[in-house]
Amino acid sequence: MNEVQAVQKQLNNPKVQEKFNQILDKQGPSFVAGLSTLLNNNELLAKAGTNKIVTAALKAAALDLSLLPDLGEAYVIPYEKKRKVGGKWETVDVDVNLQLGYRGLIKLVQNTGRVGKVAGVEIYEANQPKYNRIYGELTIGNPEYDPDVDEPSEVVGYLAYYYLDDKRIENYWSKKKVLKHVEKFSQSWDNYKKEIRPKSAWGTNFDAMAIKTVIKDLLKYAPKSQQAAEAISNDDRSDRRDVTPVEQTAVEETPVINVPEEAVETPQDDEPAKETAQPANATTADTAAKGFDDNAADDFLKGLDI
Repeated sequence: MNEVQAVQKQLNNPKVQEKFNQILDKQGPSFVAGLSTLLNNNELLAKAGTNKIVTAALKAAALDLSLLPDLGEAYVIPYEKKRKVGGKWETVDVDVNLQLGYRGLIKLVQNTGRVGKVAGVEIYEANQPKYNRIYGELTIGNPEYDPDVDEPSEVVGYLAYYYLDDKRIENYWSKKKVLKHVEKFSQSWDNYKKEIRPKSAWGTNFDAMAIKTVIKDLLKYAPKSQQAAEAISNDDRSDRRDVTPVEQTAVEETPVINVPEEAVETPQDDEPAKETAQPANATTADTAAKGFDDNAADDFLKGLDI
């Protein structure tokens, strides 16, 4: 039995499902079904173990966000913790982060009932943009430009906006500003090579990741519940790291399986774990479902006799 089958067996155990029903009430069956879909053919995620997977997933459930990849609301992301053994990097643990997708961010603010359409778009050089940084005002000289039918033009920035009580609220970042953000904060930045990791989400789908970043920055000031605000803040912290230069032999990039790259940042470990590795307690969304928190994770399967 491989790791995926082992975790699936635990999730489908009647005692475990009864526990889910106690925590999530009527959402229990759909929660298990979503987890099973998430785990299909995802051996790396399964290696993290049932407790870590359930902890992250229940935090999504507390925010009423689906983990089904097709919905793009939230993702449980596995990544490896490595250390050097005999001059070679070896995996010592697999941790899990909950990260918000585009639709998850939008859903959290629209649940207030005051926020209407939320969207983000690339701004091209042919749009003839002019941005007044002092007043935060963007003017578009050629709004008619359509990259799908007109001559190719270079992306020079990203615009995010939402409607609040019928008033449009905007946020604009130039591409240069986005690049500085990636270099300073993103785990996709290779601090040794001074470039974006080619196989990371930023490396494979820069524009989509840039739009998510600008939307996330914009929504910090949108009306939202305290629970939603905390989740967005924690999602932002998950994409940040110590920018201290690391040694040349950096940890290899961790593959992420069955996760759309447009929606999430792939966590990387730039430094090896200490010789005595401690269980990682840091997670992306610290808001847990009622009756279930990080401290309960270790005890989740204890006493269930499975």
